[in-house]
Amino acid sequence: MKKSALAIIAILSAISFTSNAQTWSGSTPGDIYYNSGNVGIGTTSPSTKLSIYDNSNTLKMPRLIKDGYYDELGLYNYSATDYYRTDLSFRRARGTAASPAASQSGDWLGSFSFWAANSGASFSNPSASIVGIVDGTPGSSYVPGKIVFQTSDGSATTTDRMTIKNNGHVAIGTGDGSDLLTVAGNTRVVAYAGNGFLGYDAATGGNHVFSLTRQSNDLALSALGGIGFSTLKTSPSASYSMFINTSGDVGIGTTSPSTKLSIYDNSNTLKMPRLIKDGYYDELGLYNYSATDYYRTDLSFRRARGTAASPAASQSGDWLGSFSFWAANSGASFSNPSASIVGIVDGTPGSSYVPGKIVFQTSDGSATTTDRMTIKNNGKVGIGTTTPDQLLSVNGTIHSKEVLVDLTGWPDFVFKPTYKLPALTEVKTYIDKNQHLPEIPSAQEIEQNGLNVGEMNKLLMKKVEELTLYLIEQNKRIEKLESQIKH
Repeated sequence: MKKSALAIIAILSAISFTSNAQTWSGSTPGDIYYNSGNVGIGTTSPSTKLSIYDNSNTLKMPRLIKDGYYDELGLYNYSATDYYRTDLSFRRARGTAASPAASQSGDWLGSFSFWAANSGASFSNPSASIVGIVDGTPGSSYVPGKIVFQTSDGSATTTDRMTIKNNGHVAIGTGDGSDLLTVAGNTRVVAYAGNGFLGYDAATGGNHVFSLTRQSNDLALSALGGIGFSTLKTSPSASYSMFINTSGDVGIGTTSPSTKLSIYDNSNTLKMPRLIKDGYYDELGLYNYSATDYYRTDLSFRRARGTAASPAASQSGDWLGSFSFWAANSGASFSNPSASIVGIVDGTPGSSYVPGKIVFQTSDGSATTTDRMTIKNNGKVGIGTTTPDQLLSVNGTIHSKEVLVDLTGWPDFVFKPTYKLPALTEVKTYIDKNQHLPEIPSAQEIEQNGLNVGEMNKLLMKKVEELTLYLIEQNKRIEKLESQIKH
């Protein structure tokens, strides 16, 4: 099938070249020359059956034009398997034919380009292209490359639509991807029927096993079954980097996607999409417009043990996801987060609900992040402690200009006539026995249970009011004695 497809490509290419060249008998001089059985274009001394030469550097090659800067989003995959393809090759070197030089990153190697006659019935620019480009520094034997898929919307020249990088990373809607899949926009798979297709037929009842078609200025790749995309594919049975099934579902790392986009990596190295921007700020927003109060836009992190094919219940302590904030270190790289907000399983999972806690972490710059504040599954908050035993537990000093405590039972009842003030002799007897005031907790109780600030303030106020009554009574006795002394 591969040879048949290449034969079709060669025939179409030959037809294209013939239809665009002037009729030539083999003897008429001009831009095309005939010399000892060899044909030369731009040269009077062709050294091969067909030699094309232009020393003015004006030989037209496909052009890639992009306005503005780019964003990067991606998913990672690494493979040490290499392969050679010899079906249809485009070879590119710098220098000259007599003195070739190494290619450089960014050099275009060749392209499949699809040209449609414009409104003036001429061919001015391609409508779509598939381009091979050097994608890194050339080595002594191998040169890194990428495949770029381009289309034109009819208002300008072609634009990069999908890129397969040298490491297998796929970028759709952006030129570069740092992860296994980068999609900058919506994804759509559409099959076009009509004239102008490049494909291969087999004994399938007239259906095309695969086809590359042009409808208006759009490019469509279709197949009787699924479509697999790969780089450095060693054999027909080797795995695909990306696969599209007959339902239009796309799989990255899997040939059996169950949703419109399924991403799978059993090597535990799957990277999530990234948004990279130079200069000003970016906003990643989830928008929802509805008059119903419970309609909303959620960003959810879901975690299970086991595998995607056989999930298992989570366990207490499992991290569910995090918002992490990374700053470039002194080496201008991202090594560890500076702060994080983490969701963690906080107890035994139930049949419908799983207890959870939220942990706030920061780094002081000398080590990785440390838990600073924890909100437990029961709503208790701990600052400086991960095991709060009250609604707010603080393991450290609290600095505040003012603390407002809601209390009931403030001891104004001490000044009521019905209040029975203990005799000082009773107080002395209690102190001699217990070494602390009545109703006031002992030092041992404070050390074990802590200090209840609100309750202690009430007790202290009660003792101050009792002391005031003692002083008033004492003052009465003093005045009485002074009066007796004077008389």
